[in-house]
Parts: sequence; structure tokens; C-alpha cells
Amino acid sequence: MSHDRLSMLLAMRDQSWNAEGGWCVNLESALKGTTAAQSVWKPASQGNSIRQLVNHLNFYNERLAYKLEETPNPPKANTNLDTFGENPEADEADWQACLKRTEEVAARLRKALGALTDEDLSRPFGEGTLLDYLIGWLPHDLFHTGQIVQLRRMQEAWTIQFD
Repeated sequence: MSHDRLSMLLAMRDQSWNAEGGWCVNLESALKGTTAAQSVWKPASQGNSIRQLVNHLNFYNERLAYKLEETPNPPKANTNLDTFGENPEADEADWQACLKRTEEVAARLRKALGALTDEDLSRPFGEGTLLDYLIGWLPHDLFHTGQIVQLRRMQEAWTIQFD
């Protein structure tokens, strides 16, 4: 494997989405087998549901894909809180559609990231460079993946054990 900046970022992104092994649970594994009822459950202390966390991840990942592709009209929200959306009723068909959208957004984003060059990482992006942005984005996705795992554990719906 090459060790240029882009190759390392792509490897970290793949670990966060669906690569086997690695140090943390990836998003695909965290969501696998989750039912609609589990996706909308909230603990007594409230917070966000799995569904709301997935909505939030989809929003930011899709917006990043739009920006990398230079596609006009990326998704917009008035506030960060709006990106989580309302917690819907448990509907299995709707939940499966949400998961399908998550996979589509992930594939679109991976394609856009794969089209970058190492030099692209130095271009201005937001308040810094594209590299600066991506360095913040990756832990953001992993943070919310960890929240999803915790919510599944609280529901006793997490069966993955690590040796």
C-alpha cells in the first residue's frame, strides 16, 4: 500500500465504513441486523436514536460528496440539530430504504474521494484545506458509529464479541 496522504485517508475511510478488521467497529457492521423498532428507540435520558444518527451521517456525507463532485445545490440545513431530523415511527420498509440510502451515499462518497489526487488535499476547503476538513470528518463518523453501537448495547441488541 502506498503511504501518501490520500491513500492513508482512503484506507481510514474504508475502515470506518466496511473494511474487515481494524481497530473499531465500522458503520456497516454497527447497523447490520438493526430493526426499525431498534432504530427509533431512545433511552430514558433521551438523546438521539440510531435512525436520527444515521440521518445526520447521511446528511454530512452526502453534502461532502456534492462538494467533492462540485455538484450544485448540496443538502442544506438551518442548524446542525436539523440534520438529525424527527424520530419517525418504526416502519421496516422505511428503515430499509434509509439503510439503502446510507449505502448509496457511502458508495458515492467513496467514488468522489477515490477521484481525488494527493495534491487536491492541499486546496482551500471551508476554513482550511480539504485535508483539514477530512481529518475532522473521519472521527466524526466514527464517533457517531460508536453511539450507534452503544444504543444497540443498551437495547441488548449487540451480539458482536471481540477476542
